[in-house]
Amino acid sequence: MSVIKTFAHRAHQTLSPLAPRTFKRSHVYELIAAGLGFNSWAALHPSHVLVDADEADMPPAFGRNVAGRALQLGCLQPEAQKIAEHFQSLYAQQPFGCLPLSELDEYLFESASGTAGDSDSEDQDFEDDEDWPEEDESEAVRRVFPKTSELLRADLEDRANGGDAYSHYRLAKLLECKVPPDYLYQESLRGRVLNAQEQRWVDNYLTLSEQHLRYLKHLLAAADGGVRAAALDYSIEVGSTDYRLRAEQMDGYVNPRRMAASAPDWPTRREWLWRLADSGDTRALDMLAAEGDQEAAYELSTREAAKAVAGDASYLRGFAEEALRGGDVVAAWKWQFVARSHGLDLTDSTLRARHDGGSNNGHFYDSDFGGPIYVDGDEGVELPEISEELMKTARGMAEQLLAEVAK
Repeated sequence: MSVIKTFAHRAHQTLSPLAPRTFKRSHVYELIAAGLGFNSWAALHPSHVLVDADEADMPPAFGRNVAGRALQLGCLQPEAQKIAEHFQSLYAQQPFGCLPLSELDEYLFESASGTAGDSDSEDQDFEDDEDWPEEDESEAVRRVFPKTSELLRADLEDRANGGDAYSHYRLAKLLECKVPPDYLYQESLRGRVLNAQEQRWVDNYLTLSEQHLRYLKHLLAAADGGVRAAALDYSIEVGSTDYRLRAEQMDGYVNPRRMAASAPDWPTRREWLWRLADSGDTRALDMLAAEGDQEAAYELSTREAAKAVAGDASYLRGFAEEALRGGDVVAAWKWQFVARSHGLDLTDSTLRARHDGGSNNGHFYDSDFGGPIYVDGDEGVELPEISEELMKTARGMAEQLLAEVAK
């Protein structure tokens, strides 16, 4: 029996003698919803999931809301008041709260949306360093992180058993883990006597192995239930080409970075990289260009040129230096004239002495403070002298570039 069903059973046994004519088991769920500030269980449960809240404050107006709902359910005034008092006492022994499913999905699937780092080792080309979003405090309950909530898992299990494929996927994400090497476990099976630390490692291995099996079970159920992202995750976990193909063919959201990283061949990988590039992901363009995709190389240079013309000093300097390396002095001066139109001078040195460590770390070096020092920046672009005619040509090229941007 799940946590919430156990609570409902205990609450019904405690409360039913207080209003024997009218009180039903289903009424306990209505009182739960009322205590958490909802008009009914039907208003709470489709969009919210229950979570443990061991450190929770009593939700505002808890007793009054419960008493009011008891009256609506047919209890008399004295009965409703007694029910509210006893229910409040039961709640204090096992407090819980509710979490919007949309907020839970932000916790669990932030990485799947591409805004947080994926943990999959095959996706290193797209690895991010972003953290989980900070949890907001609810007025009704100060939640612990949902992954620790037994009540949350029980609620999701009920939904999953009722055919909700996405709750299978939520459970999979709650259970997701990596299984450590089984070397010590295999050694113990061969008769090796383990010390205390080694036994803890083996126990951890066994725990995570069992958890990983449950993770795969829910992931497979979600994939078979039509969750596209789950099909991709399952294909990566077990190396299934069949489920990778399903992920290609299914509808629904899937992380294009993971699709690109796990693609079985270059044409498929290229397709997903271009989807990323079309959404503005410059890294995808870099990867396409590095693989010899001429269209990507052209698009990348066009974007970079646009940034340079818009006055980005680093891109301006980079184009000028590239032109000099190629022996095109006029083009280098062209970028200098573009820079000047933005009040920049590519020949200016940006070398600066800075404090290395301490309270002034990174600040301009001040000899009054002393201490370690480092220098950053560059010496500026060394532009060779050119004739007035070539200078005029370079200036005209710059003006043409700027005019095209201004259109």
